[in-house]
Amino acid sequence: MNAKMLIEQMKNRRQIRNKVTRWETIPATPAQYADFPEELHTDLKEVLRQRGIERLYTHQATAVKACLEGKHVVTITPTASGKTLCYNLPVLHRILEDS
Repeated sequence: MNAKMLIEQMKNRRQIRNKVTRWETIPATPAQYADFPEELHTDLKEVLRQRGIERLYTHQATAVKACLEGKHVVTITPTASGKTLCYNLPVLHRILEDS
Protein backbone atom coordinates (compact mmCIF):
# COMPACT_ATOMS: atom_id res chain seq x y z
CA MET A 1 0.00 0.00 0.00
CA ASN A 2 1.31 3.44 -0.85
CA ALA A 3 0.54 6.79 0.80
CA LYS A 4 -2.17 7.73 -1.72
CA MET A 5 -4.00 4.47 -1.09
CA LEU A 6 -3.78 4.93 2.67
CA ILE A 7 -5.18 8.47 2.45
CA GLU A 8 -8.06 7.29 0.26
CA GLN A 9 -8.86 4.57 2.78
CA MET A 10 -8.90 7.15 5.58
CA LYS A 11 -11.15 9.47 3.56
CA ASN A 12 -13.60 6.60 3.06
CA ARG A 13 -13.79 5.68 6.75
CA ARG A 14 -16.57 7.66 8.39
CA GLN A 15 -14.91 7.51 11.85
CA ILE A 16 -11.90 9.33 10.44
CA ARG A 17 -13.59 11.48 7.80
CA ASN A 18 -15.92 13.04 10.41
CA LYS A 19 -12.96 14.21 12.48
CA VAL A 20 -11.00 15.82 9.66
CA THR A 21 -11.79 19.43 8.81
CA ARG A 22 -9.51 19.72 5.78
CA TRP A 23 -7.62 17.47 3.38
CA GLU A 24 -4.79 19.13 1.51
CA THR A 25 -2.00 17.88 -0.71
CA ILE A 26 1.06 20.08 -0.68
CA PRO A 27 2.95 19.79 -3.97
CA ALA A 28 6.56 18.71 -3.88
CA THR A 29 9.17 21.42 -4.30
CA PRO A 30 12.79 21.04 -5.39
CA ALA A 31 15.33 20.68 -2.61
CA GLN A 32 17.33 23.76 -1.70
CA TYR A 33 20.98 23.34 -0.81
CA ALA A 34 23.68 25.35 0.92
CA ASP A 35 27.41 24.92 1.38
CA PHE A 36 28.71 23.56 4.66
CA PRO A 37 29.04 26.33 7.24
CA GLU A 38 32.59 27.64 7.04
CA GLU A 39 33.02 27.14 10.81
CA LEU A 40 32.18 23.41 10.66
CA HIS A 41 35.16 21.23 11.52
CA THR A 42 37.13 20.21 8.42
CA ASP A 43 37.09 16.52 9.40
CA LEU A 44 33.29 16.51 9.47
CA LYS A 45 33.10 18.09 6.04
CA GLU A 46 35.50 15.48 4.71
CA VAL A 47 33.57 12.53 6.20
CA LEU A 48 30.32 13.89 4.75
CA ARG A 49 31.93 14.25 1.33
CA GLN A 50 33.28 10.70 1.54
CA ARG A 51 29.68 9.59 2.06
CA GLY A 52 28.49 11.52 -0.99
CA ILE A 53 27.14 14.56 0.84
CA GLU A 54 28.61 17.58 -0.92
CA ARG A 55 26.22 20.16 0.54
CA LEU A 56 23.57 20.39 3.22
CA TYR A 57 19.94 21.27 2.82
CA THR A 58 19.43 24.95 3.59
CA HIS A 59 17.61 24.21 6.85
CA GLN A 60 20.51 22.01 7.97
CA ALA A 61 23.16 24.60 7.15
CA THR A 62 21.17 27.33 8.90
CA ALA A 63 20.62 25.20 12.01
CA VAL A 64 24.25 24.03 12.22
CA LYS A 65 25.58 27.57 11.79
CA ALA A 66 23.25 28.89 14.49
CA CYS A 67 24.28 26.10 16.89
CA LEU A 68 27.95 26.79 16.28
CA GLU A 69 27.25 30.43 17.12
CA GLY A 70 25.81 29.32 20.46
CA LYS A 71 22.18 30.00 19.57
CA HIS A 72 19.25 27.82 20.59
CA VAL A 73 17.68 25.98 17.66
CA VAL A 74 14.40 24.17 17.08
CA THR A 75 14.00 22.36 13.77
CA ILE A 76 10.55 21.40 12.54
CA THR A 77 10.52 19.64 9.19
CA PRO A 78 8.85 16.52 7.79
CA THR A 79 10.05 13.00 8.42
CA ALA A 80 13.29 12.05 6.65
CA SER A 81 14.25 15.66 5.93
CA GLY A 82 17.61 15.57 7.69
CA LYS A 83 16.87 16.90 11.19
CA THR A 84 19.42 14.51 12.70
CA LEU A 85 22.33 16.34 11.05
CA CYS A 86 20.98 19.66 12.37
CA TYR A 87 21.71 18.44 15.89
CA ASN A 88 24.48 15.87 15.50
CA LEU A 89 26.89 17.94 13.41
CA PRO A 90 27.27 20.68 16.07
CA VAL A 91 27.77 18.03 18.78
CA LEU A 92 30.41 16.19 16.74
CA HIS A 93 32.05 19.51 15.89
CA ARG A 94 32.41 20.37 19.61
CA ILE A 95 33.80 16.91 20.39
CA LEU A 96 36.41 17.29 17.66
CA GLU A 97 37.28 20.78 18.92
CA ASP A 98 37.61 19.68 22.56
CA SER A 99 37.44 15.93 23.18
